[in-house]
Amino acid sequence: TDRQGFSFSWTTGAPAFVKPVITLQPKGTEILATKSTSLSVKAAGPGLSYQWFFKGKPLPNTNRDTLPITNADLDDAGSYSVTVRNSAGWAHSNPAVVVVIAKPVVAPFDIPNLIVGQPYQLQLTASNNPATFAVKGLPKGLGFNPKTGLISGRPTEIKAVNNVEVIATNKAGPSAKVTDTFAVTGLLAGTGGSFTGPLGRSGGLNDLLGGAVKLEVSSLGALSGTITLGKNAPYRIAAPLDTSLASPTAHFHIERTGLPELHIELTVDIAAKTIFGEITDETEVLPFIARQALSPVGTYIGDYTFALPLGALDVGDQTIPQGHSVGAFKIAAAGATTGVLVTADNNKITFGGALEIDGKFTLFGPLYKGAGSVVGLLSIDSATNDLALSEVSWFKDVVAKDLVYGDGFGPLELTTIGRKYTTPALTALALGATAGPGNAKITFNEGGAPSPATRLDTSNLQIALTKVTVTTPNPGKVALSIDKGKPGLFTPGTSGSFKGNFEVTDSDTSVTPNKNLVRKSEFQGMIVDNGTEVKGYGFFLLPKMPTASPKTTLATSPRLSGSVLLEKVNLE
Repeated sequence: TDRQGFSFSWTTGAPAFVKPVITLQPKGTEILATKSTSLSVKAAGPGLSYQWFFKGKPLPNTNRDTLPITNADLDDAGSYSVTVRNSAGWAHSNPAVVVVIAKPVVAPFDIPNLIVGQPYQLQLTASNNPATFAVKGLPKGLGFNPKTGLISGRPTEIKAVNNVEVIATNKAGPSAKVTDTFAVTGLLAGTGGSFTGPLGRSGGLNDLLGGAVKLEVSSLGALSGTITLGKNAPYRIAAPLDTSLASPTAHFHIERTGLPELHIELTVDIAAKTIFGEITDETEVLPFIARQALSPVGTYIGDYTFALPLGALDVGDQTIPQGHSVGAFKIAAAGATTGVLVTADNNKITFGGALEIDGKFTLFGPLYKGAGSVVGLLSIDSATNDLALSEVSWFKDVVAKDLVYGDGFGPLELTTIGRKYTTPALTALALGATAGPGNAKITFNEGGAPSPATRLDTSNLQIALTKVTVTTPNPGKVALSIDKGKPGLFTPGTSGSFKGNFEVTDSDTSVTPNKNLVRKSEFQGMIVDNGTEVKGYGFFLLPKMPTASPKTTLATSPRLSGSVLLEKVNLE
């Protein structure tokens, strides 16, 4: 205490320090390779020192608040942190992540040689997080996704050398170019072309009317064509064909308004030049076979006539037509086939298309305004040109008020008689007949004709060059003419045909008193080589006699179909 009364005191020792406090954390950054950057930290407190860490390990010579990163490469990418110290303690920063962006490196790739139309995809890859891919040199039909690097599609051009270049790019810039070379070859022989075939009868898929397929495989592996089911308009199709397989395949569907969609699967048998397939609505399955168009057609070229008699079990059944359906067709040098078929109830179908391999021809014709059809496969024997192995089916549904088998019939499996038709020389007679009276005969069967053996059949025919004469006795007033055709000028349905008429007179018991009623009928047919001899096969339609109950007249009576057979007679 001094003399003024003031009092003083003090102590001696080490000063008190405050441990560091980080006031600004280091921030992560993104840097392009070869560029430079730095990380920094700010801290408060006396006597500070710094130690930087990389991926948890201390970095030498980093006792500063700033860490420079120069000429960065991928090894500099990672997590950085810093510890700030003084004598009072330490503080450790949050991690700061440095991302080094290097140019992408595209991985080597190998595109194999492809077949045109073959489905293919390849996932390109590159390191260093590519943002986009650029691809050059792909053939038409193959494309790529620039974001994902996926190459996909079906090549649609044939090219022996395709040089493909791939570059990947990110913020650091484009990669080095990586290349590959491959070829796109054409279809295997037998794959491409036109294919046709009949469709069988199905209650659910075509109302028992059958149908037809017409398919085209292009030289570039594209499948197109039509599928006809019964009376419906043809469904047009376009689908890819998987040509990578030894037997190319396709699977596609057809949408239908108000009906389940159709699923179609098919396989091309290259060796057999045939397409095997099936159509289904998931309830019924309808298989089919479509054959490739034949080229060249060789000995199949020519003119043909044929008849379609009933099967043995159907003969004599008055509920179905008993006549012989008949037809004719011609095959041109290029294989185009055109023809005519007249059913035994006198309905005409014209048909055309390409002759198929093995001498087959698809036959499909709707009838009765969509209430029936003829469907099948004509088959020509390559050695004999015989049509006996053909398969033809005939069907008619119920058609109200139709006087000709309005209750319907079938399907009927018809037999086939026919071969090439040889047009007689100008000086030769039809049927190969020998000139003279009685050189031919005609017989009628079934069709409601009364006692045809005595009232219609006659052997009093004389075939001459320009006409046919029928001499007495001729109780049925049979008259006929023959168009044998002209050499070198064959018209299907006309050349090699015959036609005529007859009449029968019977007592009409539907009226009182009874009176005689004349029923007239027309008949027609084709001259056909049956393998043993040449005959004329055909049909007639004859109205039934009127009835009192139910009341019918000649105009309203049902018509029945019977058969006609025209034959030559060998003269002694």
